[in-house]
Amino acid sequence: MARQLSLGLPFTESFDPADYIVGDCNREAAELVRKRSEWKESFLCVIGEKGSGKTHLTALFHALHPTSVRKNAAELNEETGVTQAHPAATRFILDDADTVKNETVFFHLLNTVIERKGALLATAKTAPLEWNISIPDLRSRLSAFSVAFLRPPDSAFLSGVLLKLLSDRQIRTDISQAEQMMKYLHPGFFTVKEAVNLIDARLYALKKPLTLAVFRRIIFEIPDLLSAYGKEKYKAFLEAGQ
Repeated sequence: MARQLSLGLPFTESFDPADYIVGDCNREAAELVRKRSEWKESFLCVIGEKGSGKTHLTALFHALHPTSVRKNAAELNEETGVTQAHPAATRFILDDADTVKNETVFFHLLNTVIERKGALLATAKTAPLEWNISIPDLRSRLSAFSVAFLRPPDSAFLSGVLLKLLSDRQIRTDISQAEQMMKYLHPGFFTVKEAVNLIDARLYALKKPLTLAVFRRIIFEIPDLLSAYGKEKYKAFLEAGQ
C-alpha cells in the first residue's frame, strides 16, 4: 500500500519497462529501441542529457534481450575482455559511449557485433560523429549508427515523470496535483529529480502528507529550481513574511 508520509527509507527508482513514460520527447527513441529491424545497421545511439531517460531505454532493451551484456564506455580496456568473456553474446549495451578512451577495444567491439550479426545500443550526450575519435576506420564505423534524440520534455510529460518519481518513493499524489506542482518548477528532468529528492527528505522531517501548500513550503528552499511562475509566487511568499 502506498504511504503518504515519507519515512526516510532507502528507495530504488523503478526502471521497469512498464513504467516507462512515452511522450513526444522520447517516442522516436522508444520505438527504435523496441524495433531492432528499423536500425539501418547493427548500432543505435540514444542521445540525451543526464536524467533524460536513457537508463530507462537501456532497461527496456535489456527486457527485450535479457542476455544483453552491459558496459560503461570509459571502462573498456583489454583487461575487461568484453567480447572474449562473453563469446556467445550478440546483444550489447554501452553506456556513455561518448566517453570512450580505448578506441581499439571499442572498434573491436563494434566489429564483433557485426560478425555475430548482433546489435549494440549505446547512450551518449552527443551524436557519434561528434565524439573525439582519432582512428579513421572507427570514425567511419560510427557513421553506421542509427541515432535517436531525446528531446526537451513539455510540462505534461514532466508532470507524469514527477508523479512516477514520487510513486517510486511511495509518496502519494495524483496527476492533477503533480500538474499544479510542475507550474512552480523549471522544466527539466534534473530539476524534477532534485525537487523529488528534496521533498522526500523534508517530508520525513515535517511528518506531513504532500499537499500543494507543503510542496510550496519545501520547494521555496531552493529558488534555483523555480520557474518564472514559481519565482513570482516565491516573491509573494517572502513579501507576506510567511
